[in-house]
Amino acid sequence: MKSVESLQKQLRLISLEKAYDQQDLENSFQTTLQHGHLNSRCWFPVRLGKSFYNALNQYVLEVEYTADFAVSPDSEFEPGKCVSFFRRDKSGKRSVETLVSGATVQRVEGRVMQLALDVSDTAFQLRRMAEHDDVGVRIAFDDTTYQVMEEALQKAMSIENEKMVHLRETLIGIQEPTFRTLPRMVFPHLNPSQNEAVQRILEAREVAVVHGPPGTGKTTTLVEAIIETVRREPQVLVSAPSNAAVDWICEKLIERGVRVVRIGNPLRISRPLMEHTYERQ
Repeated sequence: MKSVESLQKQLRLISLEKAYDQQDLENSFQTTLQHGHLNSRCWFPVRLGKSFYNALNQYVLEVEYTADFAVSPDSEFEPGKCVSFFRRDKSGKRSVETLVSGATVQRVEGRVMQLALDVSDTAFQLRRMAEHDDVGVRIAFDDTTYQVMEEALQKAMSIENEKMVHLRETLIGIQEPTFRTLPRMVFPHLNPSQNEAVQRILEAREVAVVHGPPGTGKTTTLVEAIIETVRREPQVLVSAPSNAAVDWICEKLIERGVRVVRIGNPLRISRPLMEHTYERQ
């Protein structure tokens, strides 16, 4: 099928993108070690500070960036990002060795960063090593997103259910989407194009795409479409490319009286929405 061939091409492209991202991360890391000024993905060296258990019973270690260079304004050290510790002897002659992988950024303020570790023993080992070697922190390559995309494409290629095959062919663009006919609805707080978009979303049998430049009210349109869909369906799954976007949609839905369950990393969810998270509920 043409749709399977198209998805196979996407898999190959994802593999290339993954390899490129991995190499790009390694290149920037090596540049930091050589010149010390590129630190958007790496802090080297760092001083190990206090450690403690946070409210989630995670063991947290504080590190301070001690190089003379300023912290990069486009730093990738953000809450939720995976990082790893590494060491190099103070003469710089010995090769770099990765010490700990799987630490997670909790908080960043200026030149100080708090990292959650798997076990407290890790902090003790790091402190011993820091007595003799320079220790640094780098962004770890996280292939979770790539794994999710690859698994999703593999599942999409292997489906045999007629309805799902039809949906796959439609999403790829091989078949035209179809629409039902519903009574015209008018939402006074929306403009004509937004009203038309909501109408088409509700009438779509497979998929509807709403597009437009920034500031044209796409998210407002989406919120209205979600509310109308909830009136017809038991539940709606909403996703977005950023946590901020999901939070904004959730806030607007809550204001309209819609019950929301916010799913995601608690560290990346805005504080006002914490009571609506899956964990709290």
